Amino acid sequence: MKQRVHNLSYLAITAIALKDLSDNDAIAFPQGAEIFNVSLEVEEAGDVGLNANLGIVGSEDLFANDIDLSQKAHHTSSVKHTCKDKGVIKITLSKPATKGKVVIRALYFLPSTILAEY
Repeated sequence: MKQRVHNLSYLAITAIALKDLSDNDAIAFPQGAEIFNVSLEVEEAGDVGLNANLGIVGSEDLFANDIDLSQKAHHTSSVKHTCKDKGVIKITLSKPATKGKVVIRALYFLPSTILAEY
């Protein structure tokens, strides 16, 4: 049996101090990337009532919405996505933050494939 498989995967990691967040762009992807896993870890708790959405342009909460940033926790999205063009994961806060730190991780595959024989 032969099949085409993606063979190049990458794990992109970015740490963000919430009080310094001026640009919502967190992680960029090339055209055709297959985003397999996105997670957000709250390393340092943010302000009470502070929430975040993770998404892309046009769908700001594609991966997660209303994540509570006031407590340390791990959040993992079950959404898979293919970037038709170059893509960027954006983090959008519900209000300005004065404290807190998050780490966003994204596991993705490049669009190239190889032919594997089993």
